[in-house]
Amino acid sequence: MPRPVLLALLLASAAPAALAAAPADRSSHHESHLRVDDSSLTWDSDGRRLALRDGADGVRVVEANTLRLQPGDVATRVGDTPVRSVRQWLAALRARPGKSVVLQVRGIDGRVRVVQLSGGEIADLAPPPPPPPPPPPPPPAPIR
Repeated sequence: MPRPVLLALLLASAAPAALAAAPADRSSHHESHLRVDDSSLTWDSDGRRLALRDGADGVRVVEANTLRLQPGDVATRVGDTPVRSVRQWLAALRARPGKSVVLQVRGIDGRVRVVQLSGGEIADLAPPPPPPPPPPPPPPAPIR
């Protein structure tokens, strides 16, 4: 294991100016992570976090420190589209690229309120889905 440590020391001594500039570069870099599975979504972006789960009556906010949402809120509509699952919620947001949208949210107190998301917030939170994989290569030609 001494080899990786030696390599790290060589890199550090070869580029001290680049290493010193790294923290400043990191602060201007925008990093966003989105994880979606069958019934949940977790999003982290520059210290902001949102976790959603499918609920019986809409999309339940499990954790939030952004987008004017609070834990316990239930999102029931994206614009005019009713949503009952995380996948429906994402599809409804992705259907409005670059446009602002209003979420209908029921708080833990039972009151319904609206939360407006800007086009930038939507683009950050619901980026387009990844492209489909390429088709498989054609079978090899028969040998004659």
